[in-house]
Amino acid sequence: MSRTPDYGTWGTIVCGIGLGLLAAWVSDRYGVSENITRAAAYTVGIFALLAAALRPAWRRLRLWVDLGGLLVLHVALVLPLINVLDSHSIRLNWAIALPFVALELLLFLGLLWRRNVGDSSP
Repeated sequence: MSRTPDYGTWGTIVCGIGLGLLAAWVSDRYGVSENITRAAAYTVGIFALLAAALRPAWRRLRLWVDLGGLLVLHVALVLPLINVLDSHSIRLNWAIALPFVALELLLFLGLLWRRNVGDSSP
């Protein structure tokens, strides 16, 4: 066990809590659907964690192109789902969404790591 504090982990926790509170505030203040604000918060969280995890490859243009392509794919898949949930008045619950968020994060991280940080990447 390390005696030095792990500021990165605590920073991630504080940023996640702040992002959740910001999403709730935007939903209440501007009347935006809770599902949309939660999906936006999850999206920001996923891609911020991906960028942080892939720090060794930040100087490669291919990382940012791949990350942008995955963002477009993510939005293209999530928007119809959010529209269906809103049209049926189903609330996006964090307990249901978190396993899917974790799976997506791991899938994207594996793909991006292999293409940009792995031994075979130029």
